Amino acid sequence: MPPPLGFIYGMIIGWRTDLIELVFNPSTAARILSIPLGVHGGPDEFHWPSTTNCHYTCKEGYKDMRNLLSMAEALSSTAVTLEAKFWNFLWSSRALPRCKETCWRAIQGYLPLKERLFSRRVDVDPGCPFCATERENEDHLFIHCPAAKHVWFASQLVVRVASFSTFRELWLAVLELHDEEVLALVQSTVYAIWEARNHTIFQQRQFTMDNVLGRVRCLTEEVRVRDQMRAPSVALPATWKTPTSGTIKFNFDAYYHVNGSTGLGMVARNCNGEVMAAACSYPHSALSPLLAEAMSLRWTMQLAIDLGFRRICLETDCLQLFNCLKAKENERSYLSSIIRECCTL
Repeated sequence: MPPPLGFIYGMIIGWRTDLIELVFNPSTAARILSIPLGVHGGPDEFHWPSTTNCHYTCKEGYKDMRNLLSMAEALSSTAVTLEAKFWNFLWSSRALPRCKETCWRAIQGYLPLKERLFSRRVDVDPGCPFCATERENEDHLFIHCPAAKHVWFASQLVVRVASFSTFRELWLAVLELHDEEVLALVQSTVYAIWEARNHTIFQQRQFTMDNVLGRVRCLTEEVRVRDQMRAPSVALPATWKTPTSGTIKFNFDAYYHVNGSTGLGMVARNCNGEVMAAACSYPHSALSPLLAEAMSLRWTMQLAIDLGFRRICLETDCLQLFNCLKAKENERSYLSSIIRECCTL
């Protein structure tokens, strides 16, 4: 008789890892192993994994469809893969937030450009508002348009953008330089071009290169003034409140990586601040950071029982988990199954 699919480890049911990895491909196996299994079991259920309350919404369905399309593009031979370090570098820039957001939207293809609107049956002229010779998309507006070429070459960067075939190639070149000052100037220039485009369309202002370059200088000056006025950050002293006499306080937390790998940790102290127990557990798998926090709570409570503590106080830094514990209704989701087990414990 074959062994059951789940096996008991302490009080937690786990997957047959060897069997899952044998039957499924690595990516599917990793997703399956990230599904938490409860102690008390129960009938199989259909869950919508994109929300914590398991309720389907059109917004979440649209986001899932976009993710599937992005994955399909990434698997194609012509797709440009942008690593996490690219986005970290982009968002850590000294440029103004609106400049960084505009660049992010342009790279992701989220700007409401005319060609994109026309393809979605919006009644607009898809031509470029500056030159009217080609359709307006990210590559043309920021790279190939003669007006954009003049701006880039006359700016402090003195860039000949004709050497780049796409907008993303320009950004990959900026990434390779890894120069924060150049990055901030590129982001400010992209925003100034986008702003001039909107003024041309909606306010019928005439495009001039001097106005765009002047706007870039204004944005750069705003950054300088902001940095001067910003007070140096002072780290707040770490505070820890002692529990009442006879109570053991458990502080717990979870580490979550974007690939789903998760680590759990906790420390228990008495009313005098003395450490009564400390532990960590790794590796685990989770589908989301919130689910990892819930797994850490369940693991901490089980340890408290195993250690013989009965009067305890649990402390977390996850407000969303705290609100889930306070909620009276029980949703059918991966998270709620763990919350119910914590209440049972």
